[in-house]
Formats: sequence, structure tokens, C-alpha cells
Amino acid sequence: MPKAFRPLGLFQWRLTVAASPFHTALLEFLGNWDVTQRIWLGPAAPQVHKGHCKCEPSLDGTATIMTTEVPASKNKGVSIITYNSTASRYELAWLDSSGGQGLCVMHGRPDGRPSRADIQKEFGGSANQEREWYTVQTTSCIPEPIKSAVQEAGMRLVENKISKDEWVLEFFVLHSGAPDQLVMQNIFTRAH
Repeated sequence: MPKAFRPLGLFQWRLTVAASPFHTALLEFLGNWDVTQRIWLGPAAPQVHKGHCKCEPSLDGTATIMTTEVPASKNKGVSIITYNSTASRYELAWLDSSGGQGLCVMHGRPDGRPSRADIQKEFGGSANQEREWYTVQTTSCIPEPIKSAVQEAGMRLVENKISKDEWVLEFFVLHSGAPDQLVMQNIFTRAH
């Protein structure tokens, strides 16, 4: 026989949404950032755009809201990021102005491994992968022309922490039986 529904008291509910160390880790990204965005649409050199990002805390430190604008590409986007303590994973929802493509949802996990050798070479030997994310069920948010490739296998996001003032976020298309393909790299430098 199913247990009867018993609503949580207010105190019990507050305990379930209190910020954990995983939530606190997201707060490292708070502030204003200059963004350099590199996009690879093929084997040629990447397109490079400049923009700005603001990351703010929300919901008593259990989430962050990140707003990014890249004027040259006329792209504006917002994401909300949190840690789901029940499912033991990070969760991210992203929406941008690139054409009514809906929400992009990703699940992530703490990583902590050293960043790839090429990242360490370009940005510094102490770079670490802080979190790694994978798309969930929907790829409607992925812009053309990489959308068809992403729909086959999905997308992976790797957050590389270079220092407290520099992060490199890399977006890869996943290929079954082949290496992941880097399609976008966002370099965040803290604005002073």
C-alpha cells in the first residue's frame, strides 16, 4: 500500500534546498567577463567574436544565472545552472537568440582532471577540467550547420579553469567511434 502524502514542513524544505559545496563551486564564476568566442564551421580557421558575460547568484546561492552577449554575431543568451543534490549532478538550461531553437539542457559532473595538453600549453600548465557536461534528449538548441552532426550523438561541454580570472569552455560534437570534434571555444577573462 502506498505511503500517505505528507507535506514537508517549511524548515525541512529549506534544508533540502540549502547550498551544498557543489553549489558553492558554481559561485567561482560570478562577476563580469570579457568573452572571446571561437567557432569552427569546417577545417578553416575559426570565426572569432568578442562579447561580454555577467554571472549572478540566484535562489540563495543554489543557482547561477549567466547572461552572455556577442554583438558581432548578434547572439544573446541566458543560462541557469544548479546542482541537483537528489540526482548527484549539475544541471544547465541554455536559451539564446539564435533563432527560436528552444532550450538546450545539459547534465554535468565534477571532473578535476588536468586539462588537455593543448589547453595547458596555450593557457597555462595548471589548467583543470572543473566540470564536464552532456546534452540531454534535445538538440533543438544547436545552431546549423553543426545541428545534424549533434543530433546523431550529442554534444559535450568541458569547463577548463585556468585561474580565478580565466576560464575556457569548450563545446564538442560527439561522434560514435570517432574522436569528439571541437566546434566552439569560449574564453572568459574577468573584466576589471
